[in-house]
Amino acid sequence: MGEALLVGLGFFLPLLLWTVSRHLWCRGLRFGPRGWLFIGWILPPLGVYTLVHLGQHGYLLTVLPACAILAARGVVAAAGIGLDRAVLSVGPSGSLTSEGAVGETEVRRGAEAPRSPWRGGPVRLAPRRWWGRRATVATLATAALAAHGAFFVFAQPIDVAFPPASAPWAAWLEAQVRGLYQFTLWAHTAAGLREREAVIQTFVEAVRTGFDPSETVLVTEVGNERSYPWFRHMAYYLPAFRVYQLRFGDLARSYLAAPTPVRGAPADLRRVILPASTRRLVWVVDYWNPAVPRPPGVAARPLAHGRWLYVLPIGQRPLEYAGYEIGRPTAVARPRRGGDAGASAGPSTRLRTGA
Repeated sequence: MGEALLVGLGFFLPLLLWTVSRHLWCRGLRFGPRGWLFIGWILPPLGVYTLVHLGQHGYLLTVLPACAILAARGVVAAAGIGLDRAVLSVGPSGSLTSEGAVGETEVRRGAEAPRSPWRGGPVRLAPRRWWGRRATVATLATAALAAHGAFFVFAQPIDVAFPPASAPWAAWLEAQVRGLYQFTLWAHTAAGLREREAVIQTFVEAVRTGFDPSETVLVTEVGNERSYPWFRHMAYYLPAFRVYQLRFGDLARSYLAAPTPVRGAPADLRRVILPASTRRLVWVVDYWNPAVPRPPGVAARPLAHGRWLYVLPIGQRPLEYAGYEIGRPTAVARPRRGGDAGASAGPSTRLRTGA
C-alpha cells in the first residue's frame, strides 16, 4: 500500500499527510458534510486494500482523486489564500480592524476573529499581501509537478543485484532500494510501461513460434520474488495453451489452471494433473525462483530484455517439484472386487499421476 501511494502521489504524499494531521490537530474528530464525504470515499477502499487484498497498484485509482483534492487543499492552506481577506490590525481606538480586499471593517471586541488555517487560532498581525509566501508555495508545487512529469518521461532503468543471504546488511539494503526503484517506481514510467509491453510480446512470440500447444503446458508462479506472475497474461494472449499457476512462499500449496482444470483432477491441489498429450513444461518466469532448485534436465532459453524460458521434457514418471507432484493421468484397468462374479466384468478406471 505504501508503494502504491508513493507511485500515485509522490512528492505530494507528505502534503496529504500534513493536511489530514492539521485538520485533526485543529478540529479533532469534528467533520462537516464534506469531511464525511471524503471519509466515506477514502477509508473503506483503503481498509479493504490494506487488510484484505491489493492486487495491483491501479486499484488505488478509486481513491487517488480524493487524495489529490486533499493535497491541493494543503497547497491552498500553505499559501495562506483567504487570509488577505481578513488581515487584522489595531485601530486608533484600540479595536481590531480588518484590512482586506473587501475594504476596512471594524471587528468589535468579543466578536469571533478570523481563524488561521495553520493551528485554528486567531489570525496574527500580518502584512496586507502574501505574495512572497504564495510565490514560494507556487514555485514548490510547480517544481513537484515538473519533477513528476520529468521522472515519468525521462527515468532510466538500473541494474539490481541479488546479494546472497550471507551478504552484509549494507549490500542487502542497497539491493532493496534499487529494487524499489526498478520494480516499483520505474516500472510505472513511460519507459517501464513500454518495456512491460515488449516483455509480454517477447514471451508470447517465443512460446507461440517455438512450441506446439497440444504438447506443451505453460507454468507460471506466484510467490517467486524474482518474477512477475504471468498467469493472466499467458492465459489471455495464448488461449491455445494450457497454463498453470503454482503458489510458493507463505502461500498454501495449490494451483490455478486455464482454461479449465483437467477432468478428474484430485482434491489434493498439490497434485497437478497434466493433459495426457503433454510432452514438455515451459516455465514463463522472468527469472528462476531462487528458493526452489531446478529439476534435472531443465534447459534455459534466453530471450530479449533479459528474460528466460525454462523448458523441461516430461517423462513417464511424475515430477516432484517444490512440494508439487506433476504428471499425466493414466487409465489403469483392474478387475472388480466383490462376491458377485456375474456382475459386469468391464474394467474400472481410476486416475493416477504418472504411468
